Amino acid sequence: MSASNTRIAKNTVLLYIRMAFAMLVGLYTSRIVLAVLGVQDFGIYGVVGGVAMFFAFLNGAMSSGTSRFITFELGKGDFEQLRKTFCASLLNHVFIALFILLLAETIGLYFVNHKLVIPLDRMNAALVVYQISILTTLLSFLQTPYIAVITAHEKMNAFAAIGIADVCIKFFCVLLLKYVDNFDSLIFYSVLMLICSLVTTVLYIFYCKNKFDECKDFSLGSFALHKKLLIYSAWDLLGGFSGIAQGQGLNILLNLFFGPVVNAARGISVQIQGALGQFTGNFIMSVRPQIIKLYAEGKTDTMLKLTYSSAKYGFALIFLISLPIFFEMDYILSLWLVETPKHTANFCRIVILINLVNTLRWPFIYAIHATGHIQLGNLVCGPILIAVLPLSYVSLKMGYTPESVFFATLAINFLVQFIEISITKRYAGLKWKDYFRCTCLPSMLHFVIVGLLFYYIHRNIESSLLGLFVLCVCCSFLNGAGAYFLLASEDTKFKVRAKIAGLRRRINE
Repeated sequence: MSASNTRIAKNTVLLYIRMAFAMLVGLYTSRIVLAVLGVQDFGIYGVVGGVAMFFAFLNGAMSSGTSRFITFELGKGDFEQLRKTFCASLLNHVFIALFILLLAETIGLYFVNHKLVIPLDRMNAALVVYQISILTTLLSFLQTPYIAVITAHEKMNAFAAIGIADVCIKFFCVLLLKYVDNFDSLIFYSVLMLICSLVTTVLYIFYCKNKFDECKDFSLGSFALHKKLLIYSAWDLLGGFSGIAQGQGLNILLNLFFGPVVNAARGISVQIQGALGQFTGNFIMSVRPQIIKLYAEGKTDTMLKLTYSSAKYGFALIFLISLPIFFEMDYILSLWLVETPKHTANFCRIVILINLVNTLRWPFIYAIHATGHIQLGNLVCGPILIAVLPLSYVSLKMGYTPESVFFATLAINFLVQFIEISITKRYAGLKWKDYFRCTCLPSMLHFVIVGLLFYYIHRNIESSLLGLFVLCVCCSFLNGAGAYFLLASEDTKFKVRAKIAGLRRRINE
């Protein structure tokens, strides 16, 4: 496991470099986009693009299956089957993309025309943005099999490089938006984002074609293999739909009840959620191939140990970033945005709590996917996650605030977490006592003890750049201490002490 742990650590560092760069540039460009488009157009872009993205739940289902089967075959060492799996996955994604195009140009177009709350003078621009968003969504389908190959081979240096290139292109496009005023800013921005997606897709294809043999030759593949992949993805379809329903479905509900201004606040909270999610997402992305490969090799106990560890350490990583942001949200938004839409701070705070809950879920979801037994999880958890929509609708109809939909999402995700643990127990041999001892109890103690200590420190520091810096330093110290004393196993503590002792010897010499 030492070589695997080293690889995970290396890949995590590479992905964090990618994420840090993307986050810094993204915060700056978001400020420019909101300032240039204005609150109304920013909200329109989010909700109209969200309708197109709503149909991308099919891509989510397909990508999960694609990643699982490619990684599984790589773990088994069967190159010919790996090549056939990639080709079949690519062809399936093309067919599903065409199906999405049909849905988007019929059901989706009707919804944009007749159901969304959009000012009449911006309706034509919204329709153009919708068509461009469809093309952007279709490009994401073509990227998926190539991204799956890169992550399966654990070539995170390439993934990070392409991600940084994508961020750089978007940065220059946003600067162009700022200084070009001869076009409708909303339409021009959507065109620029389409160009970014096209360039990124070409980079993924070019790299994989030149680096991995399974991507060089294309074949139609057998009907049995296509059927196997599609059946797996079909079971994952409900889970994918439930995820997109929580995101874009709630966005549409907020639009119907409150209009595009609240969508702008929701859009900003989604950016915060995405930025924070990357902290754990990058770590989990490094761990996921190892979870699947260990199961493919028959090392279930080792896989479960890695799952327990990745859940609690992923939780600590996002908690490290979330604490200062949660308590200093108003000040951070005032620094970041020229104009802050109403409800934004509250949306962002609840989204942080949702992220913390989901961080503990994802490693166990990947463990379930490694086993291939995804039917029960999607049949049970999918409808429960979708239940957020009717619950939110009822709460809004009763006159509750927009924040109520986020609280409903938090409660539902918390419930689903324990259902997924039960499913992992059934198919991967997880034991409840091991889960509570290795993941749940340490994470909750970390949350309460570190959170209370940080809250006490926060009460005595004024909001300012210096104060924010001091809080970040204190948070890093508290989380580091909490990770060592509350999360780390005795073996890990021993290794840490050995590293420190070795460092001291080198300094003294």
